[in-house]
Amino acid sequence: MKKFLIYFGIVILIIAAFAFGKSSQKDIGRYQIFMHPTFRADEYLLDTQTGRTWQMTQESKEKYMFWHEIPRDELPLQSEDNK
Repeated sequence: MKKFLIYFGIVILIIAAFAFGKSSQKDIGRYQIFMHPTFRADEYLLDTQTGRTWQMTQESKEKYMFWHEIPRDELPLQSEDNK
């Protein structure tokens, strides 16, 4: 009976850890802002659903700031067979 309780406890802990990991992934919002820890000039906005990315930019003459979209290549992914 003691072995059964130990195994049962281990199974419960594994299930709880898996459930906790899944719930934390759902808590991530659609848009995330990333900053370099030492250089505040590097601020990026990421759309986690589409992968689009913007960088915070400052207009030199007007001194206002805005998000500038970073262009990306829309190349098809190559599989190992096509290389």
